[in-house]
Amino acid sequence: MLAETVRQAVPLLSHAVHGVPREHKQAWEYLSFAVEPLASLVTTAEDEVRLVATCSNVVRRGTRFAGMTMDIDVHLGKRLMGIAHTRFNDQPAAIYRRLRGSYADIGAALEDCLPAGPPVEPHRVGRDSPADVVLSPALGGERPGRWLLRVDPAHPVLFDHPVDHVPGMLLLEAARQAAHAVDGGDAGAVIGMRTDFVRYVELDAPAVVVAGAPVPAGTGRRRVPVSIEQHGVRVFTSEVTVA
Repeated sequence: MLAETVRQAVPLLSHAVHGVPREHKQAWEYLSFAVEPLASLVTTAEDEVRLVATCSNVVRRGTRFAGMTMDIDVHLGKRLMGIAHTRFNDQPAAIYRRLRGSYADIGAALEDCLPAGPPVEPHRVGRDSPADVVLSPALGGERPGRWLLRVDPAHPVLFDHPVDHVPGMLLLEAARQAAHAVDGGDAGAVIGMRTDFVRYVELDAPAVVVAGAPVPAGTGRRRVPVSIEQHGVRVFTSEVTVA
């Protein structure tokens, strides 16, 4: 929910503060967040979650807003429960169409989306429903720490609006599920990520999710490296912290 809130803050601040037209496209370049589990416990009904965003490194192309960095403090009541840091760019519709080429046609991109493969068992990735699983067994059978990205454009949350590529939130969920799987299923919860969105992940080609072994990162915490590859190129990387 914290990551999704940051995602929604990106277009909100672009439109409301910088006057960006609605048809512009914002794209994540980098996202990190960290949550302190003990500070996240709700102790009274009056506790409110409040985000304070500080914007910096604003880039303009002439008079056009082209992107910025956001640092976010997350408060629960009077406690600082988490932080987030993100960088994104903004592209007018015409430039975005040139950038994406044939993929800019959302309808065609969705029609060319590969069928979703079978889900891995939901309990292995911290989910209850197979519909919410975004990992599928790798080609040739189950392989430790390696899956195919499972993309379902009909998912009501991960595809809450039509897009011409795999949404960033789906990639974050893939990293979370992969880290959960290699860390032992129900053993822990994700409390942080450091993520680079290297390239757009396309809908018409297989994408491979790879997770390394957990590395100790302090008392009761592990870090899991996760990457996604498409056409033999690394298109997404994340370091996932599990507690």
